[in-house]
Amino acid sequence: MQQGRAALIRNEADLVVGIGCFVLGLQEDDFKDKAIAVLGNSCFIEEYRNNRTFLRGLQKLAVEIEDANPHVREVRIPTSADNDYTNRLYRKLTNKMHTYDSNYGKVNVYSMPFEEYKDFCSRFR
Repeated sequence: MQQGRAALIRNEADLVVGIGCFVLGLQEDDFKDKAIAVLGNSCFIEEYRNNRTFLRGLQKLAVEIEDANPHVREVRIPTSADNDYTNRLYRKLTNKMHTYDSNYGKVNVYSMPFEEYKDFCSRFR
């Protein structure tokens, strides 16, 4: 996490129920362009795997991204090309930018301006 941050999602009892992360910059560019935030894997405990928790995670990441670099202009969201659920979800937010091969299979990357991402997240407060 040298190039980014993790965000913890807590429940009403202040127990950690999920985690999300991001990096600033692109790995292939040696993380030089800090105006691009790339979301990483998220994980939630079973009973909190729902849309509300997922949206809360996106909101928390928006806050952390802006805190890490107030000049971020773009958010990229990679997901497995084989994951129908996340691809359907991200297509509702924005367009697919490109697909690449990784050690874990094909990955689709979705992209949107940070302000649009932040506006989307704020609609669900």
